[in-house]
Amino acid sequence: MTEPDPAERVDRLIERRQARRSASSGFALWDFWGREVVKDAVLLLLAIPVLVGLVAAPFAIGSPRWWVPWVFVAVGVALFVGVRGPLRTWVAKGE
Repeated sequence: MTEPDPAERVDRLIERRQARRSASSGFALWDFWGREVVKDAVLLLLAIPVLVGLVAAPFAIGSPRWWVPWVFVAVGVALFVGVRGPLRTWVAKGE
């Protein structure tokens, strides 16, 4: 029994890996739901810190850490505005 050439073995391994990658890389979240839905879900998640800060702000008025809810609001708004533009272009680009 002859041993296969090492180059042939490497070629077969590469083909197997590529076949596995092509079979498993076909699923993406936006393929299942659509880009618009994924964009909306991301923006809803980014709106949570803003809502938490706005709800907690009236309760924190009398405490020495009154600024903490406003940090949540500021960071949340910055994230929301910063991510909204790239997400809109990603949705508009499509496939």
